[in-house]
Order: sequence, then structure tokens, then C-alpha cells
Amino acid sequence: MKVKLLCTLLMIIFLAATLPVVHAQHKNIFTLTQSSFKQAEKFYKQTDYRSAITLYEKALLKDRRRQGLIKLRLANSYRLLHHTKEAEFWYKDIMNTKSLVGQQDVFNYAMILLSNKKYEASKAWFEHYNKEYGADSLVLRKLQGLQQMASYYEDSISRPVAPLVINTSYSEFSPVFYDNGLVFTSSRQTESMIKLNNAKDNKAFLDLYYCPFNTDQTLSEPKSWHHAINSSYHEGPVVFYSNNTKALFTQNISIQKKQEKIDTRHLGLFSIEKQGDHWSEAVPLPFNSTKYSIAHAAITQDGQSLYFTSNKPGGYGGTDLYQSTYNGTTWTEPVNLGSTINTSGNELFPYLFQDSILYFSSTGHAGLGGLDIYRSYPCQAGYCEVENMGYPINSSQDDFGIVFRPDHKSGYLSSNRIHGGSDDDLFSFQIINVYLKGTIKGKLKGLPLADVSISMALKGKEVLSTKTNERGEFLLTLDPSEEYTMTVFKDTYKAYTHTVSTRHRSTTDSILQNILLEKEVKTLVKGVVNQNDSIVTKLKIIALETSSKHQDTLYSDEKGEFFFEADPSLEYYFYVDTKYSFGDVLLEPSKKTKGTFLLYTKIELHNYDTTFVNVLVKDGSVPVANALVVLENTVTEKRDTLYTNKKGMIRFVAKSYADYNIISRYKKKQALLSDFNLLTTRVRTLVLHLKEEKEDNQ
Repeated sequence: MKVKLLCTLLMIIFLAATLPVVHAQHKNIFTLTQSSFKQAEKFYKQTDYRSAITLYEKALLKDRRRQGLIKLRLANSYRLLHHTKEAEFWYKDIMNTKSLVGQQDVFNYAMILLSNKKYEASKAWFEHYNKEYGADSLVLRKLQGLQQMASYYEDSISRPVAPLVINTSYSEFSPVFYDNGLVFTSSRQTESMIKLNNAKDNKAFLDLYYCPFNTDQTLSEPKSWHHAINSSYHEGPVVFYSNNTKALFTQNISIQKKQEKIDTRHLGLFSIEKQGDHWSEAVPLPFNSTKYSIAHAAITQDGQSLYFTSNKPGGYGGTDLYQSTYNGTTWTEPVNLGSTINTSGNELFPYLFQDSILYFSSTGHAGLGGLDIYRSYPCQAGYCEVENMGYPINSSQDDFGIVFRPDHKSGYLSSNRIHGGSDDDLFSFQIINVYLKGTIKGKLKGLPLADVSISMALKGKEVLSTKTNERGEFLLTLDPSEEYTMTVFKDTYKAYTHTVSTRHRSTTDSILQNILLEKEVKTLVKGVVNQNDSIVTKLKIIALETSSKHQDTLYSDEKGEFFFEADPSLEYYFYVDTKYSFGDVLLEPSKKTKGTFLLYTKIELHNYDTTFVNVLVKDGSVPVANALVVLENTVTEKRDTLYTNKKGMIRFVAKSYADYNIISRYKKKQALLSDFNLLTTRVRTLVLHLKEEKEDNQ
């Protein structure tokens, strides 16, 4: 996992509740008399892994008793500095020593192999982990990622990535747009700065730098951005909002622990506001804590909705993403973004594109190795399932701190893919578009249709729209590696929906989509309900579509009329069934192929006879209680479900206009009486004899 950033205090990963900074160490009589192993252990506990490695390597030559432990310490030290090849070398030598290697070591080794692109070996060790220690959600995600590794490299030619010329051998990461340039975080030193270095990697503490764009959009020489907040500790990343007049940035919070002689530094968020040509003093956000870290702000441009990362207790993993809302006077209690976004790994560096799409980095979701960049579209219940941005936006190393230009087609990101370790660099990227073009015509005459609306949606949300010109032509610019839902609509025409995929396409590809729209055909039914040549008002009318059995309920108005919009290709059955009268009409499918037409119809009501009918259900000669009885009116297709009483009987009201199918079931037996009609059958008590299923009984 990406803990190397923790070790170098880049303020981006929290695998523990504290972030220690060790003061400079000087050799003295005490340290000289200590064994190399004991000195190495001291540095290891203080997270000064570089010093620890030097001493562990010396101890390895002398201390034969602790060979396995020293190799494990070396493997972990290199891993925590994110020197993955060296870490693999030392892990490989000890991984079969069960008495030495534990559950976390197996996971760490599998992750190192993943970062080194040894996918089959990584898969084998993740599977070994699940077999040895039980299935783990994080491990299952990693196995899923390994299984779909090829998909991350799809369409890679359409997303070129290039390092920036302003990169140095120090760290540069988390760029943001500001004042026609970039502000980024870096551990570089300028000559005017006091040489104050971090003991763990001998690099300067993090500060913010500003790099303006030249007229040709190249970048000029970076300079320190804001001396008022660039202190002797770590600052950055930063985010600007409210038209670049306000900002939030990450900075160390220091607490002295005298008994350990170590400064334990958590991270906090601080706000500043532009006042003329200057920025105000930094103000801490109310949920900063001395017990855990708050960092990496993303905020909507109106300053109302804030996202950040934290290792506060109660999360899903090491660090989670949280959201808080400004209610006009203060910030609400932060809310965890939930298991769709957060995992048992680390989620970091949130970024909002146009206050909507959430981008972030994670070690916990399926990916190429290390920190990968993901995105999630907003959904009704929060955020949709996350998507890995794929190669080359992501690599097998750390990838994070992405930012887009307003067109969502290019931008910048941070990665240590070139040199590894703590040498994070800035990269530019482009998303080369796929073009969707075509002509829309009417199907009947084949003439171009102007002013046709076209909508393109991703995961149910419209992201693009256009209209055809007078020649019926359209052109849309799409992102690669997507599945769009295309919807085409125009008044008096049927809507057209189609899936447009931009996956597996080269940079020169365009998609041709010629469409023929069919004229919308409608049948407007206007009916009237009569009885004895008089209109009948306020009656319930059932409109039954005979193929799907879908029913709509209508009511006659004060004129005895009712209205219904029908699909001309379908058959409808309209009926009225009152307590003493019944009427119906059947509308057959229309042969018309265009336009809207009005169809008049009439339902004539007639009185009918009714009587009570008893149904007795028997098993042999014994009446059956609690037997299921289903009564089906074959005219209206209405079904009633009843159960026999203690005497094995039910009673229902039979109507003379209808035939009835009567079905009874009990345990594995059934009985069926078909087409019972009150007018043709004088019997008022019907007896159904149960038999084994699939046998009829009348």
C-alpha cells in the first residue's frame, strides 16, 4: 500500500493515528556503543527508515541469530519508503518462514508484487492469504482487479500522459488551477529558504508553489506561492473556491510529547481569504483534532459542500472520505461517504469536477497497484459505483491529485511512476475524443429532420446534448472508454434509444450513426356509457390490454363520456361491471401507420341475473377445510381467491353474463370446474372432488 508518503511526511497517507517527525539524530557515545541492530530498531520505531536500513544491513553481516527478523525489517523499511523492487527482494527470502511471517506480511508482499507488475505471483499470494486467513473484502477487490487487469489498459492510446518540465528530484504533487497558472505542493528548496529538512528522506518540508502559464500554455519557473502560510513544517495540498478568493489548505498540527522526544504531528485543514492583494491569516476548521488527521480538501465553488480525507475513528479503513455542509454559520458534523466509496484500505485526495463528479485515489479498490485514481458520478442515494480511470492515467505506482480543465478533456495529475519512492512528479494528460456523427431522417419519406433533440447520458445522467441542423446532421464529441445511452426525440415522432460504446477505439475513430425516426401513431379513444338509451355518469371503466393483461381504470364524466390514449398496435377490452348491469366493447389493433386519429366507441349496459352458488370441496367423501378456491370470471378475467370453511364450503355471487372457471387446490391435490354458467346450470351447490395434480375433475 502507499505508505511511503506517510514515511516522508508528504501529508497524504495515514496508516496510524499520528504522523511523527523525528528530530535530527547525532552520534554520541551511547549510540556508538549500541549494537547496529538495536540502533536500527530505534530508528525503525521512529519511522526513520533510511537510517534504519543502513544499520540493518550492517547488522545482517554480524548478527546471525536475528537473520530472519532483520530481513523482514529491511523488507518493511523499503516498502514504507516505497522502494518496491528492494522490498520484494527481502520479502522473497523470508516468505516461506511461517514462524516469522504473519498475516500482514503476506498481504504486504502480494501488494508489492502487484506494484512490480508480477500479476500471477501477486494473485497466488492473495489467494494464499484468503486460504490461510479467511476471505477479506480488500483482498477480494485486489483479486477482482487482477482478473480484469486487461480492461484497465483498454484505449490507453486515447489518454496520453507526459511529465512536466518543472519536475525536480524532489516531490511535486497535487496541482490546482489558480490565476492563469498552477499551484502545487513540493519539497523543493529555493535559495532564499532556510535549509530545514525532513530527517526521513533528507528533503525539505512541503510548501506551496505557483507556476504561471506562458502565452503558449507552457509553464514558467515556479516560485513560492504564499509566504504567510509556508512555514517550517508541511503545507499543502490547497484548493481554491469562490472565484479564487478563498482557499483551504492542509497543514501540520503539532503536539509535543516530551517523554518520547518526538513531535507527533496530525494534519488539519485551514481556511484563508483574499483581502485586496493579500491573504488573511489561516483559520483552523472546527473539526480539526489533536487525536487524528483531517486533510485534502475538495469544495464546491459556492463553499457549501466540503469533502476531505481523515483517519478519524469509526471509518472503514485507514483513511476515509467525509463530507460536511456549511449551514451559514458553521460546518455540520462530517458524514462518512459510505462503503461505495470507502474501503478497508485508504481513500485520499478527493477532487470535484464542476461540483459534481467525484475523483479520488484509493489503495482499497480494484486497480493496477498502489494508489489508483477513481471517479464516481452522483446518484440519488449519494455516489454511484466507482470506476478505475485505467492506464495511463493510472500506473502500477502511486497516482493521485488529479485536476481537469473546464472542458474535461485535459488536465494534470501526480505520480511517482518514473522514479518511485518519494519522488512524486507532475504530469499533463489529454483525453483524445471520439466523434459521433450522423444524419436523422424520417422513416416514411426519407427526408432529413431538422431540430431533432439528441441527449447522451452516462449512468442515467445527461452529460451532452445537441440538435440536428437543417440538413438533419449532428456531431458530438465523446470521451473514450465509455458506454453512453443515446436518446433521440422530436414532437410527433417516436423516441429512439440506443447504446453508443466508445471502447476499443483508436484515436482516429469516429462513429457514424444514421437514424430513421418513425412517425408517432396514436389512437385517442372517446367512448360513452349508455343504458336504455340514457347516459350513465361516474361509472368505473376497466381498460384491459389483452396481451399483457395490463389494466387502466377510467371513469365516465358528467356527460357519460370517457377518454383513453391507446397504442394502435394493441388490442383493448373495455368493460363496466356494476352490481346489476354489465357492458363491454373490444377494440382491435389499428392498421394506420402514421398520425393521430380519434376512435369513437360505446359501451351499452344490460342488466344481468345473480344468485348465490355454493362450492363444496371434498377429498373422497370428506369435506376439506382451508382448501384454496380460485374463481375466474372468463369475461373480465378477474380472479377472486377464497378458502373453504370448516364444512369445506365457500359461497360466491354468480353473474349470468359470465362463465366461471373454478379451481381448488389442497396439498398436492387439485380439482377444476370449467365454464360454469348460471344460465345453463341449475345446480346451486357444486361439488369438487380433489385428485392428484395434473388430473382434471368436473
